[in-house]
Amino acid sequence: MLMKTLEPAARPLASWRDILTALDRHSVTSAVVAWLYAVTGPLAILLAVSTKSGFGQDQVAAWIFGARGSPRRSERARLA
Repeated sequence: MLMKTLEPAARPLASWRDILTALDRHSVTSAVVAWLYAVTGPLAILLAVSTKSGFGQDQVAAWIFGARGSPRRSERARLA
């Protein structure tokens, strides 16, 4: 159902040369800043809320571990 509501992609699609030509320092900087917000934003929210709530270090560590997941668990899932 969702695909019926989206517009089809404009043809012809941009080539890699067109994409690289369109890149400039502003678009690369914006992409890096957006990536940093995406990576660090949820952790910053967890830390801010846990600080305001008065959680101890062990509770904060458990909360972050629960939100981020275990690297070992993801490794087992990837290997299975």
